Amino acid sequence: FRTPLKGDGRRNTSVKKVQNPPIIIPHSLMIRLFYLLFFLCLPLQLLLSVRPSAFSFPLNAVLAGCMVALCIVAEREWGDSVSLRSLRSLRFSCHLLGTLAFCCVAGALLPYAHIPSDPSDPTSKPFSDFAVTLPFVFLLVCILMQLTLLMVHRVRKKGWRKNTVFLLVHGGLWLALLAGFAGSADYKDLRTLLPLSSSQPSSRNGITTAYDREGRTIPLAYSLQTTGFRIKRSPADKSVVQYEADISIDCAPAQRVAVNSPLTPRWNENLYLVSYDQNNPSPTYVVVQIVRQPWRHLLLAGIVMLMLGTLLLFGRTKKTN
Repeated sequence: FRTPLKGDGRRNTSVKKVQNPPIIIPHSLMIRLFYLLFFLCLPLQLLLSVRPSAFSFPLNAVLAGCMVALCIVAEREWGDSVSLRSLRSLRFSCHLLGTLAFCCVAGALLPYAHIPSDPSDPTSKPFSDFAVTLPFVFLLVCILMQLTLLMVHRVRKKGWRKNTVFLLVHGGLWLALLAGFAGSADYKDLRTLLPLSSSQPSSRNGITTAYDREGRTIPLAYSLQTTGFRIKRSPADKSVVQYEADISIDCAPAQRVAVNSPLTPRWNENLYLVSYDQNNPSPTYVVVQIVRQPWRHLLLAGIVMLMLGTLLLFGRTKKTN
């Protein structure tokens, strides 16, 4: 396109200035600021013991929505500025992925222990569960923010139809990370003991409570009752090969539950048979694990999107070659 003429007949060669945010951060300073904040979270973790349950639904959903809205506004107002280009740069992505790999290796080397209910407990270990510590949370927030900025920038520049594969890959990764990160606040790992003898008073009407890792009693929305238990042994050495139980939910017909064969009483819960009474020849109880994971379906949707986008990306590359 030809530049428009001014009133005196000369070409208008003036270039529109890019609107920068109030604080301009170049690439090198952005990376230094990231590492400064990351290492600043380490002493904060020693002073503060933040439990994931403090950010359970709906607070985690509200914070995620605010992050997306902030990225959209920042991209619309200062999308071509130096600061936003630094956040979207490949160099910053490499530093994020390298730090993520280092944290995964370091977290795997630390001994795991649950976070106690009392943060002032002297026996608590600040980095016992590295996946919910402040440095790792800060790192995941930075990765989610960069993915959001990349997708919004692509849609703003080229539209979503020309970036379907890009949005599937990055959107699937974003959704999987968000569901795993924000869903950890709503994740529950409960255990309960189900008596095998119906003569016990506690088993006549079913068990309606469970216990979390901290020993607190958690009520269940249904009752559990066992109607049968079987142990399969090896003919060679009589060792236990498999064990299974018949569990009734709310006095309904019993359903089989075995190791690696869970039962789904609700859309966000699974029941696993994890142990039984091994001290008696005739077991008197079984141990059932109840896992609550409301964000599981979003996590699976993100994985499906990522796999579909990857297949389309390889198909497009093969067709181009």
